[in-house]
Amino acid sequence: MQDGHEWLERIEADIRHAVPYAHVTTHMEMQGDPLSQADRALDRE
Repeated sequence: MQDGHEWLERIEADIRHAVPYAHVTTHMEMQGDPLSQADRALDRE
């Protein structure tokens, strides 16, 4: 998991560098965890 989080930090930084003022949100899920498939959508009303 630690390697995945480090990758996400790099990806977020790259996006913020390429797109000034971008709001970047990432979320990593454990592979094979059934709860990860039951997440609600991020775009909520």
